[in-house]
Amino acid sequence: AGVHQGDGTTCTPNPCPPPTGACCDPATGACTVTTQLGCTGEYQGDGTVCDPNPCPPPLGACCRPDGSCLDNIEESTCVQGLGGTWKGAGSTCPQFAGFVDCLAGPVEAFPPNDCARWDLNSDGHVDLYDFYLYQQEFTHQHCVPAPVGACCLPDGSCEEINEWDCTNLYGPTAYQGDGTDCDPNPCIGACCDPLTGNCMETTATGCTGNYLGDGTTCTPNPCPPPPTGACCDPGTGACTVTTQSGCSGEYQGDGTTCGPPNPCMGACCFPDPPGGCLETTQTGCFGIYMGDGTDCDPDPCGSPPTGACCDPATGDCTVTTQSGCSGEYQGNGTDCDPNPCGCPSGCACPGTDCWLTSTSCSPDATKVSFAATPIPAGFFCSGQTVPYSGTVRMKAPGPCADTKMQRLEWMCFETNPDTTAIRLLELEMVGCSPISVPGCGDWTVEVVLSPTPVTDGSMTATKEHPSGGTFDAQFWVRPRYKFTSLGPYGVKYLTADPIYMTIQDVPWSFGDNPADTCSTPDDNFQVPVGMPLLECHKNAGGEHAHCVENPGC
Repeated sequence: AGVHQGDGTTCTPNPCPPPTGACCDPATGACTVTTQLGCTGEYQGDGTVCDPNPCPPPLGACCRPDGSCLDNIEESTCVQGLGGTWKGAGSTCPQFAGFVDCLAGPVEAFPPNDCARWDLNSDGHVDLYDFYLYQQEFTHQHCVPAPVGACCLPDGSCEEINEWDCTNLYGPTAYQGDGTDCDPNPCIGACCDPLTGNCMETTATGCTGNYLGDGTTCTPNPCPPPPTGACCDPGTGACTVTTQSGCSGEYQGDGTTCGPPNPCMGACCFPDPPGGCLETTQTGCFGIYMGDGTDCDPDPCGSPPTGACCDPATGDCTVTTQSGCSGEYQGNGTDCDPNPCGCPSGCACPGTDCWLTSTSCSPDATKVSFAATPIPAGFFCSGQTVPYSGTVRMKAPGPCADTKMQRLEWMCFETNPDTTAIRLLELEMVGCSPISVPGCGDWTVEVVLSPTPVTDGSMTATKEHPSGGTFDAQFWVRPRYKFTSLGPYGVKYLTADPIYMTIQDVPWSFGDNPADTCSTPDDNFQVPVGMPLLECHKNAGGEHAHCVENPGC
């Protein structure tokens, strides 16, 4: 079961190494591996090792922060657990009580007990000289209390204790330092109320104002006086300078003053004649309030505002002030263009009428004759050798209104008949059938208004009974013709000279046709539905007839 050393080997001298094990130093707790014979401490047995260390830590005296002493304490427990000072391995706490019990004097023998250990000079007595020697030899073992200082508790109270106890009980910032004390209390400070300037001694966390720091006091009061500003009485407009907390009205802000001008009042402008300006509160202003702090010098009101004023009897509109309006005032800033007054009873207001050209191609249909102003040769195509001087019969392109006429003025028949200017806004017709141009084939014809304006026409209406009467009209038309070839010659356009047209004895009545979605509503002027064809134009250019109705298109 051993280790064979080889054939021929002998045991003299002994070639076998002695066994080893862990050896503990009781004074230091250090561990070494050696033989049992080489161990000067406590041998742990053959084959034992030092990792992990089997040696118990050394014990010694521990001086606690309060000056008390404990024996047989490990170093880590003393320093980390008790906050004390470890006096070293094997050290013991001073035994002053035993020394006093053995103190007998220089001439008396010590009692028969353990007092011999205190006879340090071996003279057979335990006296003060022995105590002196003890002091010289064992001073390093004496426990001195740790210094104390002010310790701040969470409620702001203060206690004078050592640093270890303070920091372990109340946190790392509670200890104020060795030698500090609690008078004055360093754990609280002056707290200033910025609104009142009052001072209160409290903790930093308990201060709701400006904290001046731990240890500061309120004697004398270190808080600056609170700021002041203008305070407005909303009922009277009176102004006083006070603090914000002292203001029972409306505080205008730190540093504000009572003027002039008074920030609690302002200029009040009266818009109606004779106008004027008064300094008052906003609630006391029954005109236009110009804002707090404004005044009447210089006058900020200017001229009173104006607006449209409607005469309900005539529909007339004038621009004036509200107080100067004897009718219906439409509001500040309104005007009379367009007229906002509506159409009074008995008047025909400006508006637009939509007419439908006859869709019949009877002999009475609208005709355009080029006899007086023929279309020159070559206009339609190069094969046209003679001017075109024929007549074209025209009709509406469909069932909806093709002619739109605007009445520009009021007709209230204070003089009868009454007259208004009129303006042709739209015109659209088509030929009843294609025309034939020698050498150029057949062509369709369409006519619209030229964009070049013409002189306004006029309408004269006669009130023949309470519900209406008849009207005549005269107006200019500048037609633009569109000729479309049914052959290879494309499209040709021709703008003709203005044509003067007339309409006579057309019935009209007050009111509005609900079916008429084209004409202006609420203009109190309508032409009866179902009027017969009328001869509208007589001159060298031809004839133009309208059925003066709108079929609801």
